[in-house]
Amino acid sequence: MSFSRTFTIGLALVISLVTLSSYRSHIFALHFVDEDDNIVIGNYVREGKKLYSEVFSQHQPSMFVISGSVQNTFSVDNILMVIKRHREFMIAWSILWFLILTARFGWPLLLTGTVIELVRITLLGNLFLAESLVVYPLLYLVAHLFLAPSHVRLAEKLFLASIFWLLWFSLTPLWPVLMVISFLMGYKVFGDKQFLYIFLILGFISLIALMQITTIYDYLYNALYINYKYYIPLTTPVGFFESIVKAHTDSLAWRNR
Repeated sequence: MSFSRTFTIGLALVISLVTLSSYRSHIFALHFVDEDDNIVIGNYVREGKKLYSEVFSQHQPSMFVISGSVQNTFSVDNILMVIKRHREFMIAWSILWFLILTARFGWPLLLTGTVIELVRITLLGNLFLAESLVVYPLLYLVAHLFLAPSHVRLAEKLFLASIFWLLWFSLTPLWPVLMVISFLMGYKVFGDKQFLYIFLILGFISLIALMQITTIYDYLYNALYINYKYYIPLTTPVGFFESIVKAHTDSLAWRNR
């Protein structure tokens, strides 16, 4: 490892330790209802309840599974400690990803990660939310598209495919972006059958894992149809597909004003 890369990782670690004290001093400062849902439903899933049939949610399942794992790992006897452990998980998640991104991509991601860490609490990024969880993994996929060479080692192929499916089962609004990323990534590694096989196999494994806590029908009905039919019309005056297009074009229109 070069001196420059070692220096950037060390600097990222120092920045992480500085922001860590801010995280810990504000660990109970904010509240958002989706975090409550993630923790409560995670507890039901941990107890063996079937997601989407015995416990209702229109959200993707990964946060419930992660919450159940956190609650299994840290046995606590009061709700404040449950919340604290989940937010400490988000602190550890953030620091780990910041170091991974810096180690892999160097200065560009060190600077980007520093900005994210400085505004994370303001943007509710310290809460146990899917939106908080996906920021750094999504950033890794985008950085890989633009900063990494076309040739990818086997370990990173596994890592990239795992990130994709984690994001897919974490936050539905990311799906259009993930489709674009998968197309661009496929174009970048065109002809790499090994990567395609890894991608498909991990997707199949993800479905098998999903079927341990729900059925495919209940998942499709609650996490997709219910959102399409009832929730999305409440948040936008335009149709579902039009809203996807506008999400990508309105930002460009604003930039060109």
